[in-house]
Formats: sequence, C-alpha cells, structure tokens
Amino acid sequence: MNAPRSILFVGANLGGGGAERALVNLVNHLDRDRFRPHLALFQKQGAFLRAVAPDVPIHELQPRPAGFLRRNWMRARALQRVAREVRPALVMSVLWQVNMVAIAADALFGLGCPLVVNEQAALDRALEGTWRRHPFWPLAGRIYRRAARVVAASSGLAAELRDRTGLPESHFHVIHNPISIDDVRRSAAAAGRRLPADRPRLVAAGRLEPQKNYPLLLRAIRRVSRALPVRLFILGEGTERAALAALIAGSGLASTVELVGFQENPHAWIAQADLFVLSSDFEGFGNVVAEALALGVPVVATDCRHGPREILGGGAWGRLVPTDDEERLAEAILALLGDPVERRRLAEAGRARGDDFSIARILPAYERLFLELIGDRGAPEPRHADEAAS
Repeated sequence: MNAPRSILFVGANLGGGGAERALVNLVNHLDRDRFRPHLALFQKQGAFLRAVAPDVPIHELQPRPAGFLRRNWMRARALQRVAREVRPALVMSVLWQVNMVAIAADALFGLGCPLVVNEQAALDRALEGTWRRHPFWPLAGRIYRRAARVVAASSGLAAELRDRTGLPESHFHVIHNPISIDDVRRSAAAAGRRLPADRPRLVAAGRLEPQKNYPLLLRAIRRVSRALPVRLFILGEGTERAALAALIAGSGLASTVELVGFQENPHAWIAQADLFVLSSDFEGFGNVVAEALALGVPVVATDCRHGPREILGGGAWGRLVPTDDEERLAEAILALLGDPVERRRLAEAGRARGDDFSIARILPAYERLFLELIGDRGAPEPRHADEAAS
C-alpha cells in the first residue's frame, strides 16, 4: 500500500468565515490512510486556528507587514519554499486572493505538482472596490488556465466563472462545502446563553460587511415589529459594526436587535431560533444556511448569487425572497412565524437536507478529485533499482 500523499492547502488565515470553517473541516477529516495534509497560511492567526487537528503542520508564509506588491511577492516565494520542503503531490488554495498568489507562485517559481484553486465567492461582486479598476476579467482565462482544476462551492458560481473565463466546463468541478454535522449538532447542545422566549427569536450570522446587507434585514425587522414583537440576534464582527449600531439606535430597534459579536459557538444560538434569516446580496455557498437546516431551524434567505437557492432546493427546504426587497423579506418572516405547522414541516425536512452537506457525503468528492489529479505522483519511490523493475 502506498504511503499517504502530502496535500498542501493554502489560505489567508483562519478567521471566522464560512470558507475558513470549510477549509478546517476538509483538512481535519481528509482520509489519513491516503493523504497527509499540510496547511500554509499568509498569517497564522484566526478564530479557527485552535480547531485544526494536531497532526496538521501549519506553515506561515508572510508574517511581516509589507506593501501590496512586496507582500504578495513574499507570499508567492514563501509558498514555493514550503512546497519544496513538503514536496506535496497536490496544492489546493482557497479564496480568490490566495488563488492569485498560488497561481503566481506556480507561474514564477513552479510548485512541482498540480494546483487546484477553490473559489468561494461571487467574484463579480467580490472584485468590486479596489479591483474594479484593474483588468482582472480580461486576463481571467489565462490566469485560471494554469490551475489543474477550479473547484467552485456552488453550481451558480461555477457557471459565472465559466462565462467570465471562457474555459471549458471540464476545467471546473462543483463541490459543496463540507459541514461537520455531528460537531454542529453537538455544539448546538452545549451550555451557553439562553435566549429569552417572550417573543419569537430570529438569528442571523455572518461577517458585518456590506455583502451581508444587514441594513436590509434591519429595515425588514422594523416592518415586522410593527405587526409582531420579535427579537433579532446578529452574530459576527466586521467593519460595518459602528454603522449598524447607529442604524439600530436611529431606527428605534435598540430593544429588538442585538449585535452579539463573533461567537465561537454560533450553533448554540441558531438552535434556539424560531427562524434563521440571511439577507446577503451575494454568496458563494452559504455554509450557515446549511448548518441552520441541519439544526432543524427554518430558513428565510435572499435569493442571491449563488448558494442559497441550491441549498434550499429553489424554495423546497426554506423561503427565498428577492434581494434588496425589505417588504418581501418582512412578509416571508411574518408568514412563517404565523404558521407553526409549516415551520415544523420545514424543520423536519431541513434536518434531512442538512445531511446532504455532511463531511461523509462531501469529502469523497474531494478525495476522488485529488486522486484523479495525482495519479502516481507522490507515491513512495522504491529503495532499490531492482524493486522498481519488479
């Protein structure tokens, strides 16, 4: 039997986002009889760092601050040095900024093995801001062609990338993010803050960033609270915290909405909710929606690009509403809160649907892809020439 092949995973850090959680799940649960995972991070930091399995070596690529060009040059060069040390049979990078560095490292220095890049976000929207003035998309086909495969977290995201890059469908592989269902349900049962039950409880979770469109959710909750007193708990931290706090105060929602910050165990909060609500303008997948389903919590989500529609089966396992429509969002929330029979139905159906994203069902797809690309690469070399001939 061949020795396990080394796989080098590359990320920016292990901050508290869905992509980082999915990466840790993949690294931790990869079959150790066939693979030996290594993890390379731009910075060795983040809330999920403690969750990495103890047998996974972690390499830091760029601990020193530097300007844009210099830091990315340092990262690419450091990644090549780590690859030379680890001698991986395959490298997989996660999130588009990291993917650009990994592709640059391979183009400039050579990684010596197949490179898989994993995309998690709707890039048409993620590239807004600093990158909107740069000629990214005209070069995208050439850039992504260097990867052996592009793994997309949802079919919609894969379609966007195909349309933008002009690369063939065979270059893309759709694999949903793996969720540790057992861990989610176990952590949901852990002791923690008990939410008041005097009013229906809504929970939202995700970084406090423009992508999540929490102002839309707050406007919808203001409409909801005119008809039915509720409580909304928003889990997460980010650059929008001060603006959201001001909006809550200015909208008269101080007794209705609480910004509870980043929670190491969000599942204990979600499990107590009557509804989980997602108000995003765009997603690549939406791990937290699948986690809410697995906990038996009915979901109301914006029908944004790209993940919620796939996770919710077009509305079979939860309610979908148009993006940036506070009235429709409020109506969907009120309709479900007023229909306990439908909530119970969605809760039961959601638990079964959540299992579709379990590690047991998702990881084999990654492992098959890795083995397909590796082939005989990374197999141990025979110690003697006569063994090679035998």
